[in-house]
Amino acid sequence: MVKRTVLLTILLTSLLLSIISANLASAQDLDPSSNANVGVNVEKAVAINLSPSSYTITVNPSAIPPGGSKEFFSSPGKLFVMCNYKAHIVITSRANVPRQLEGRLVMYVNGKPYDPNKWQGGVDGPGIFQFGLQFSIKADWKLEAGRYSAVVTFTVTAG
Repeated sequence: MVKRTVLLTILLTSLLLSIISANLASAQDLDPSSNANVGVNVEKAVAINLSPSSYTITVNPSAIPPGGSKEFFSSPGKLFVMCNYKAHIVITSRANVPRQLEGRLVMYVNGKPYDPNKWQGGVDGPGIFQFGLQFSIKADWKLEAGRYSAVVTFTVTAG
């Protein structure tokens, strides 16, 4: 009976060791890492921003020479155009100017003077593009005293 018990103990021990070995082997066969697939969708976008969005020009008549004219300037600003895809971007300006300021209002883009009703520029995206921006009034003694307001609208078109 002792032989049977010893034999049975050896068999059970052997079986238990086999089960443990099999479990360890299968545990080692498992992949310890896993992957997560992440999809990202970025919409196409074009944007425009003015900084500042409001400009003021103060005309000092005493600085205008008799029979002459003088140009008065606003503070400088920036026009930003942003695009996140490959495209040719066209920027245009249109102005709504009171009759007293017609032919007098000048828009400077990167230091060059333009009619604010006819400026057009172009860039190739993607990227952030900035343009120096400033406004002026060419004043003479025929410019009537008053408060005037002009609106210059910038439009971007990407193609």
